[in-house]
Amino acid sequence: MVLISVIMPVYNVENYLDRAIKSILNQNFESYELILIDDGSTDKSGIICDKYSNEYPERVRVIHKENGGLSDSRNVGIDAARGNYYAFIDSDDTVEPTFLRTMYDISQESSSDMVICGVKIVDIFDNELDTKFWKLISTGSYNNEELLRLYYNGYSEQCVVAWNKLYNKELFKNLRYEKDRINEDEAILLNLMSAVNKVYVTEEKIYNYRIRKDSIMASLDVEDKSNNLIYEKNMMEILFNRGHYLLNNNFYGKSIAKYNLEYILWNLYKFYNKDTKSRKKYEKKFLKLLKKTIFKYGIGIISMKIGLFVLSKNVYYFLKRIVS
Repeated sequence: MVLISVIMPVYNVENYLDRAIKSILNQNFESYELILIDDGSTDKSGIICDKYSNEYPERVRVIHKENGGLSDSRNVGIDAARGNYYAFIDSDDTVEPTFLRTMYDISQESSSDMVICGVKIVDIFDNELDTKFWKLISTGSYNNEELLRLYYNGYSEQCVVAWNKLYNKELFKNLRYEKDRINEDEAILLNLMSAVNKVYVTEEKIYNYRIRKDSIMASLDVEDKSNNLIYEKNMMEILFNRGHYLLNNNFYGKSIAKYNLEYILWNLYKFYNKDTKSRKKYEKKFLKLLKKTIFKYGIGIISMKIGLFVLSKNVYYFLKRIVS
C-alpha cells in the first residue's frame, strides 16, 4: 500500500538530481512511491531518472513529457499519484532520512490536513547558509485563520512554498497548480491555507533547500515582473472571493488588501523608475490592473499617493490618472 506519493518535477538538474533522488531512497519509511516527472530536459536528467526507475521499479516511476513548466509537472504528478498523502520535492534539494516518517507520524497523531517542517538553507556544496531572513513558525497545531495570520505577519516563506510540507490528497481533489505562473506556490497555498481545518508545524529542519544562482526567481525579466503584479492582484481575488469569514470586510481583511496593494504599488514604482523601452509595452496592462485593484481594494490610497509622490513623481502622476 502506498501511503505517500513523493512528486519530483525534473528539468535540467543533472548536477543535483542524484543527491535529490538518493535522499528519498534513503528514507526510514517504506510505504511511499517516488514519481519523477522529466519536463523535457535537454541534459542528462532524463537518463538519470530512467536509471533509478530501472534499479527500483517498484519504488520509482518516471514520466517523460514535453516541457510545460513546474506547475504543469506537479499537476502531472498529482494525476499519477496513488498515495493518500503528497509531498513535493524540488529536484535540486534533499531531505533528511527521517523526512517522510516524521511528517507522516505527525499527520496521524495530530489529525492534520497539512504538516509543515523546518528548512535548512544550503549552498551548492551543501553548506548551511545564514537563515535569519527565514522566520520559523513555532511547533504546534494551527487552524486556517491562525495560519493566514502568520502568513501576513512575516512568516510567508515557510507558509507558501510547496516543498516542506505533507498534504492530505483530499486537499487537491478540485485544485491544481496554475500553469505559466511565477510564484505558482503562493497562489495555490493561499487556497490551501484557507481550506484546511488543521495544520501542524514542526521546527525540525528535515528539508534542505538549495540556493542556486541560476534558479528561476533569480532570472526574472521585465515581462515576468509585470506578471508578478497581476499575480498579486490575483492573491487579493483569492482571499476575498473565497468568502472566508476572516477576510469579510473586517479590519484584518482590509489589512490583507492593503498589504497586497502596497506590494503592487511598490513594484510599480521600481518598474517606472527604470530606464527601459519595455516600460511602454506594459503601461496599458498596469493601467487596467491598477484601476480594478484600487477601486475594489483601495484602502489608504490617499496616504499611499502622498508617499509615492515623495518617492517618484512618475508613479504619482500615473496613479492620478487612475483615481482622478
